[in-house]
Amino acid sequence: MEGRPLEIGSLFASAMYKTNDADFMSFSNQAKYISLNPADSTATIAARIRSLATMGGTNFHSIFKTANRTYDRIIIFSDMQGWIGYHTPTKAFNAYKERTNADPVVFSFDLQGYGTLQFPERNVYAIAGFSDKVFDIMKLLESDKQALLHEIEKIELG
Repeated sequence: MEGRPLEIGSLFASAMYKTNDADFMSFSNQAKYISLNPADSTATIAARIRSLATMGGTNFHSIFKTANRTYDRIIIFSDMQGWIGYHTPTKAFNAYKERTNADPVVFSFDLQGYGTLQFPERNVYAIAGFSDKVFDIMKLLESDKQALLHEIEKIELG
């Protein structure tokens, strides 16, 4: 990932990292945990994330093979061009859940807007676009899977 998607992803990831008790993992062909300093500014963390970015693959399988902790929530920022023509990472995701006894909610941010969902599973949400409102949307979806539908239904046309 590079260019604008990398800029957006690094800013969102740094904001998430600063405001949550979170781990950070970078991935391309392989995933790896990266140590970041929560005392650094959001801009400094974003710059560090950008400096660590490697261009190449988008191996979603490696995220779940590398993850060695039990997470309630996993947030993926990517251009979603992972393993086109290969199997979805569902098998690796399910193996992660079994290995760690986790059942995380996954938010998969499509930073390029291609509209591809890498693994259509229960509790996996595909989000495209970026706004500070996305944090509110994430909270809504975690409490009610049909939250966005309910919000649309509230709109009166007339």
